[in-house]
Order: sequence, then structure tokens, then C-alpha cells
Amino acid sequence: MSNAWRLEGEITHSRNEIEQGSRTYPDLEYPPYGGNVLVGTIGHISSLTIMGNIWYDLQVSKKVNVYFGGGIGSSHYRFDDIALLVYPTPYVQVLEKKPVFDDTEWSFTSQLGTGVEYKICDKLMLGIGARYLITPEISVKVDDMDYDGEQQRYTFDFSHMNILLGLRFFF
Repeated sequence: MSNAWRLEGEITHSRNEIEQGSRTYPDLEYPPYGGNVLVGTIGHISSLTIMGNIWYDLQVSKKVNVYFGGGIGSSHYRFDDIALLVYPTPYVQVLEKKPVFDDTEWSFTSQLGTGVEYKICDKLMLGIGARYLITPEISVKVDDMDYDGEQQRYTFDFSHMNILLGLRFFF
């Protein structure tokens, strides 16, 4: 263990469920329902991220290492069964489930991170760290949506923080 730069390849997969994203349209003439209408969003979004990272390990004692660095890469997002639930307000029951889109999108991705590792033995370290993944907003055009006279778009921001607990093995 000593001060040094190290390279890392990273592959991450996640799947998230959209349970509710909503917008109220006051006095929308949404046939055959008049008055206030609430439109909620449901579906699934999955992502596959491939990164190349560089970390700097700083030895602070014989057993403790601090690291920091970052990386760049690309993320592939898949939007599955994104649909709208349309119901009048106040909520009584869902009046319509309207499929909106299934789509995929690639995006540039970068991250910054830091952490602390503890040397358990010569070949094994236990670590805890944090990584902040940065992605530009992804905007997806929604077909057949013209509630307020404009083409509707959904915008997603996938930037997020991960807390990691892991073991690093040395060969």
C-alpha cells in the first residue's frame, strides 16, 4: 500500500420503477371528462453504465488508505411501458391508462468519488466510499400528447449519489 494512481473499469446496472409523477391540468377538456384532470406516470426505467475511472490512493497510515478521483463513460437508458394514468380530481378511480412510449437512449456520463479503505491483510482491503454520477438531462418526445397545444416531452435527470461498501482483492 502506497501513494499511487490506479485505473478501474466499472459496469453498473439498475432498474427503477416509476410509481407516480403527476401534473394537474385545471379545466382541461379531456374527453369525455371535463374539469380538473390529474395525469400520473407509471413504468420502468433501466440503465447500463460503462465507465473508465482513475483513482488516487493516498496512504494515511499502514492500514488506512484514502482515495479520490473520477471517471467518464456512457449510459444506456431503457424506458419500458411508460404510461399515463388519467383520473379526475379529486381522485376517484383511474379512468384511463394510456401507453405513451417505449424508448432507449445513450448518454455521456461522468462521476466524482472519494472513500476510505482499511487493510485487513496483505491481499484484502475493506472500503466505504461515495460516488456522484453526473448525466445530462434526457428528453423524450411523447407521441399523441397535446394537452396544452404543444408537443409534450418528458425530461429525466439521472444524476445521483451512491454509497459503496466493498472489498478490494490484490493479486
